[in-house]
Amino acid sequence: MAVYKYCLDDHYHHATGIAIPKTVEFHDQNGQLRMLINQQGVITIYKSYAWDGCSPKIKIFDVGYLGTPDGALHDITGKPKTYYASLVHDALCQFLDHPNMPFSKSVIDAQLLMLLRESEFSLSWVYFIVVRVLGGVYGWLKQALF
Repeated sequence: MAVYKYCLDDHYHHATGIAIPKTVEFHDQNGQLRMLINQQGVITIYKSYAWDGCSPKIKIFDVGYLGTPDGALHDITGKPKTYYASLVHDALCQFLDHPNMPFSKSVIDAQLLMLLRESEFSLSWVYFIVVRVLGGVYGWLKQALF
């Protein structure tokens, strides 16, 4: 059973600004609705969705995490500056191979950059470039090794 760093306390909505032909629902392997993208391009990620924040990262005993930092706390949200960007990116990438996914990997990565910039994360371009260059390699390694 996977243990995640973050878990949504409530539904989260993100307006992509990209209209799509029809509303699409995404369910996990147990049939639970995890995400919906409506025709106006608004993504809803449902309460209790869990993710690891920015990857790669490994938990070191009960001391903390080693890997990509999630950033300083945002003054308004009280969450790490990468919190919502990593949430949306992880949820979209989880369903990237779904037959009804309306967004390509490059569009998903662009949403990451947009959310990082909105949270005033100073390393937004660095994180974006790393995701674009190494994201596929990390996903492949994670599947192959774990």
